[in-house]
Amino acid sequence: MRKHFHPMRSNRTFLVAITLFLAAFWMSDAVAFVLSVDPAEYTVKEGDGVFSIGVKLTPEEKDLYDFEQQSFSDFCKVSGSIVSTSDIKQKGTFDLIVDQATYPASAQIEVEIVQDDIIEPNESVALELKSSSEGCEVTKQGGKVNIIDDDAAPATGSAAFSASDYPADEGKEAVITVNRTGEIGAALTASVRISGGN
Repeated sequence: MRKHFHPMRSNRTFLVAITLFLAAFWMSDAVAFVLSVDPAEYTVKEGDGVFSIGVKLTPEEKDLYDFEQQSFSDFCKVSGSIVSTSDIKQKGTFDLIVDQATYPASAQIEVEIVQDDIIEPNESVALELKSSSEGCEVTKQGGKVNIIDDDAAPATGSAAFSASDYPADEGKEAVITVNRTGEIGAALTASVRISGGN
């Protein structure tokens, strides 16, 4: 059987293959961005409540990108928030766009520290980002927040008279001394009652 060669069909197939290859190459090379907590570390007190953290969106290898040559307005769009945990709660969200006019993109979002009455050591909690993106692939870099516990331990200790007997002349003042023992980091209240003597 004689086979017929169709140069036009072959050329079309070749052009389609080249177009798909170039598109795949462009997408794989031009859409790598990093979404990060910036700065990466915070220190707050448990009682501070709501505080703000920064997030930033930058190209993974910024030297590879020439924003002025891009023919579209929105180069990369990312929306997201902080992941809530038992110690921190999401309050705000962010929307970031990197294009010719905004490079890099950054925002501030609110996070709430969970307040409790538990006396516990200071702790470090990871700040994890969750996000969705449009027009780019995103690698996330989280951070951490150091939470200083501000729950005071209850005062301990006791109060006692310095002596069992305080002699005094009638009609004159008597000095009675009360001593405190135990922990002295907090206030301790003591009441003294004096009754008539013999």
